[in-house]
Amino acid sequence: MAYARMLHRTIAIDSRFNKLTIKEQWGFMRLLPFADDEGKLPGNITELRALTMPLAPIRDGELEKLLESIEDVGLIRWNRDSVIEYAGWKKNQKIKGQDYEGFYQKIGNRPKKSFLPDYVKEERKPRPAIEPKIKVKVSSSELSRAFLREMVDKFPDKDVPKAYESWLDYLKSSGKSYKDYEAAFRNVLRREWTPAKNGVPTSKFKRAPSGSIIGYCRKCDAQLFFEHEWQAEKASHCGRGLTGKEEKYGN
Repeated sequence: MAYARMLHRTIAIDSRFNKLTIKEQWGFMRLLPFADDEGKLPGNITELRALTMPLAPIRDGELEKLLESIEDVGLIRWNRDSVIEYAGWKKNQKIKGQDYEGFYQKIGNRPKKSFLPDYVKEERKPRPAIEPKIKVKVSSSELSRAFLREMVDKFPDKDVPKAYESWLDYLKSSGKSYKDYEAAFRNVLRREWTPAKNGVPTSKFKRAPSGSIIGYCRKCDAQLFFEHEWQAEKASHCGRGLTGKEEKYGN
């Protein structure tokens, strides 16, 4: 096998070559020096990678796709696990002395017969079409009417529409998001402070005359004021949650 191959500069304007990506063009030229005197290379992917690019950061699957692209434009012919053959090899690669019958100027100039089999035309299976990846939004804070009707039946004592309206406002103001909004809203309806039907209050916190929500520390009885009930429900003091004690406010 020769240690060098001819690559003419007309390759730069070759229509087939320029249909390839830069990486595919690199692959085409990377394999070229390793072709034998008949323009053949091993068709097995693992053997080919070990022979031609042992240190290149490329996997067998990537190399296979690269070869398929080069084959699609007609620059090589490939029998899987058998042989790869460069198209137009005799036209572009002249081995010194091969045009002379029975005479060679130097020993070693004589083209060596390939130990690889000849390419056999075979019917190729079409490549499967690559479906575009579509990002699907898993969950949305805008719950369906069917789900809300289901919640009305499941929580008959709660004012579901009002709770849902307040919950949407809370999401917009806090910027909070959930993996499962339906599960999050079900938890909202299970809480004591969720508004009940017919205006019956279910909050465990009292309101001050100003309308603020009053919470008391379970440890030191400190009195804290909040604008919304959910803030009192989530707040803590002295490392503990708050409670609503009516006697603390004098009612």
